[in-house]
Amino acid sequence: MKLVGYAIANLPYKLVNKGDSMSNSVFMNGNPVWANACVGENGFINYLTYATGYSKASNLLLDHVLDQGSNEIDSFIYPICFNMRHSIELRLKGAIDNIKKLAQMKNVSLEFNLAKQHDILNIWNFFEEKSKSLDKRFININQKLEKTIIDIGKIDSTGQTFRYPYDTENQKHLTDTKLINCRILKEVFNQLEKDLDELDTFIKVIIEEYKIGTFTQHLSRKDIFELANNLPQRDRWNPELDKEGIKDQYGIISNKELTKVINFIERNYETKPLIGLPNSLEYLNDDTLVSICEIWTTDIFPDFNERDDEPRIVGSDELYSVMVDDFKNGYYNTGQIHQELNEQLDVNVISDLHALFYLSSNSEEYSERYGYLCEEFRKELLVEDNLLARLDDILTKKYFLKQIMKSLYFLNLIDLAEAIIQKLNIEDIKHTYMQKNASIRETYEILGYEISA
Repeated sequence: MKLVGYAIANLPYKLVNKGDSMSNSVFMNGNPVWANACVGENGFINYLTYATGYSKASNLLLDHVLDQGSNEIDSFIYPICFNMRHSIELRLKGAIDNIKKLAQMKNVSLEFNLAKQHDILNIWNFFEEKSKSLDKRFININQKLEKTIIDIGKIDSTGQTFRYPYDTENQKHLTDTKLINCRILKEVFNQLEKDLDELDTFIKVIIEEYKIGTFTQHLSRKDIFELANNLPQRDRWNPELDKEGIKDQYGIISNKELTKVINFIERNYETKPLIGLPNSLEYLNDDTLVSICEIWTTDIFPDFNERDDEPRIVGSDELYSVMVDDFKNGYYNTGQIHQELNEQLDVNVISDLHALFYLSSNSEEYSERYGYLCEEFRKELLVEDNLLARLDDILTKKYFLKQIMKSLYFLNLIDLAEAIIQKLNIEDIKHTYMQKNASIRETYEILGYEISA
């Protein structure tokens, strides 16, 4: 965040201020350079940036009075509570700012003047109402926050109580409160901060989920997965699929919306197995992929399983040395695949192979990305002059097989993955799926998906 500020601050002092005829004698840069704080456009500044500062200031003062048993506690209580309350106001405004992105994806209007509104109760009521109307998964996290925020709002709704001793009608503040215990204040505030952090994380991951596009007017992706779990097997749908019952249970209004949901369930790699439908790759057939993996382990990276388990960043000299050693040892010999599978290596197959590799390489957490990647690579490769060179781009990566296996397990292509494992006798590679699965499980649990053991 401070790269810009650091670079400017390390210029000669006179040069930093050169030409600044309106220099402010209070708020200015100077020496020592580490004491220059980045503000304005110099860094990434948002509601959370400000809120974090007020929060830390409040906690520092709380720690001081609790550690020192300070006689100044009666003076410190005002900046402690002001900073705490203002931090919460900013956090809530930041949350509203973020759910506007969600509203936009759902074509919902969300108008709220953040700059002019300072009543924390009004801000909270707006957020609470609008967030749960966008997605009912907000209800649980909102319930964790509600009581503390309302209690703070009752004492200081507009940020004036701890800012001035008297209100605008010259009435003294806090006459009914009398005592505030700093230990209790710290415990409650720290718990609220944890819950607000949880809210921030939840908003970020739910926005990413909605970006995938798997939702309808009334159902989120999580709702669709829940519905898929409750459906009978696909071959029993005609007599057993109670469409009207489904619409009533899930709040679906139209047959058009229900058809959209059903079509998704029948196509998605994660939901198809739930209704007894098999999965298959977009373009690659199973035998071709098994052959590619077999030749790769024989002729390209025969000792792949003995090398580093995870990719690492190396310097250019070290990278060159590794590449030279690999060539000396016969690695990167992709000719065997070209020769044996020549007739099968068309644009579709190579684009599918790229999609499988990068689906895991990019830590994608939604199976819908696989189809998207396939089509993106296909468009790109259709204008490629040398398809085999593009194929070699991924075949010569020493994590090729592990990434492919992660994607196969992720896409519920279990039989194909097991066939490759048995063919190549690589049982120990199964842990690569667990690595990816752990990340997906964490995200899905935040979003409320029911994850089987």
